[in-house]
Amino acid sequence: MGKLRVLSGKEVCLILFAQGFEQVRQKGSHAIMQKQIDTSTITDLFRNIKSLKQGR
Repeated sequence: MGKLRVLSGKEVCLILFAQGFEQVRQKGSHAIMQKQIDTSTITDLFRNIKSLKQGR
């Protein structure tokens, strides 16, 4: 299995937008995005910084 590419917070945000998520709020460097699916909601929290390294 190869190494995963390091993504920036902006890249993650664009990927989630493409998958139907919308940013509901941001506090400091933490962005919260949500997606409605039928009767449930998927919520994703990530740091909107230069790079998001695996395991950090």
